[in-house]
Formats: sequence, C-alpha cells, structure tokens
Amino acid sequence: MQPSKSNFPVLFGMDLVGAGGIWLPRLLTQNYTRLGISDKEMIALIHILSLKEGNNVDFGPNEVARHMEADTGEVAALLESLNSKGIIKIETGLNIVEGRKSISVSLGGLYERLFEIWGCNKALEFEKKKDSQNRPDESQAVANLYCSFEKEFGRPLSPIESTQIIEWFYDEGYPEKLILEALKRSVLRGVVNFKYIDSILRGWKKKNLKTMREIETHEEGFLKRRKNASKEKAPKKSVDKYKDIYIS
Repeated sequence: MQPSKSNFPVLFGMDLVGAGGIWLPRLLTQNYTRLGISDKEMIALIHILSLKEGNNVDFGPNEVARHMEADTGEVAALLESLNSKGIIKIETGLNIVEGRKSISVSLGGLYERLFEIWGCNKALEFEKKKDSQNRPDESQAVANLYCSFEKEFGRPLSPIESTQIIEWFYDEGYPEKLILEALKRSVLRGVVNFKYIDSILRGWKKKNLKTMREIETHEEGFLKRRKNASKEKAPKKSVDKYKDIYIS
C-alpha cells in the first residue's frame, strides 16, 4: 500500500498491530504496590515482559537498560531488588555456542504472588456474596481477620490460608476475638504459622472455652493450682530430708 494522506491511519494501525505488543495483567497493575514493587521496578518489569514476549530468552541488565534508556547500574540494582523480593529469579549460565556468560530472568515468582492475591480476592468476593444476604457484620469480621493476618505475616495470604480463616470462623464457629488472640499468642511465641494457631484454637475448643473471659479464668485457675502444688511439694521435700537424717 502506497502511503497517502487518506490511508495514513490504516498504515499506522497495520504497523501498530504488526509490531506486536505485550500482555500486561491487570491484576499486576492494580496490585504491584501490594507486592512491594516500586514504580521504577514496575517499569523495569514491563520491559522484562516485553523482552520475553519477543522470545528473548537470554537477556540481562544491559538489554533492559537499553530499552529503558537508563543507566545499566541503576537497572541492575532494580533487577536485584526484584530478585530479592522473589518477584523475578535471575539465573546465570554459559552460552556454549557463543562462548559467553548468559543471563536468564524467570517470572515464576511473580505469577505465584499474583496467584496468591487472586485467591485472596476470590475468597473475599465469596464472603461478600455470601454475607450480603444476611450477615454483613460477619463479612466485616472476616475482612478484619484477613487484614490482621496479612499484617502479622507481612505478605498476602495464600488461597489455602484464606480458606482456613473461613473454616475457623464459619465451620468451626470460632469468634473473631479468639482467632485474633490465637494469632497474637503465636506472634509473641515466635511461631507464626497456621498450624500452630489452629492447635491453640483446638485446645480451647477441647476445654469448651468460647470467650476471652472463660480463657482468662481457666488460665488463672491453672496458674493458681500450679502455684499451690509447688507450695505443697516444697515442705514435703523438707520433711523427707530430715526424716532421712534421723533414720540414719
């Protein structure tokens, strides 16, 4: 097609489509700050996606810097930061054919993190849909639990973890305050994982403790009994000691 004033828009459209593009997930653009990705790191990530879309398997900071028109050292620092956050994985090897060092960038970590966010969002959508009918207060309680757990864990919850919270709250019937108390105790004891939190909740359920007041009363009684037991044991040891002396 010969270029002319009338067909310039058509030629532009053909070249635009023919040049190709990149698939940029909306889930990423809407949640990259939640993943701890800065604006500059996001730009570098977009260029990585662009290079991979173009079937460029072997590329590193130099190629990304050239596309960004940025300093190689700055881009290398951005890639290293993304690597340390588990968003990308930089692997080095040897290109035997060309006899040089090769660098490859994997995006597996990014997709795993996006999967976690997707699962969490789906769980929240499920809760909103479920509770919009008759339990708005409970829906807010579950949302509060998600936020509290993500804050203490320092990361988005996985789909399995989100489901566990739903099971605790709805299926097991644990009140919001008890779940938060179990989370608090796991943090204080330095054992921040769902299995340990579940063991705390099951322990309370086994003892039929359903409120914070009941838990506090039970623990106060336990400490009191242990204190009394230690007091009773001490004199007995003393008597036995002197008894042995007199016998000998």
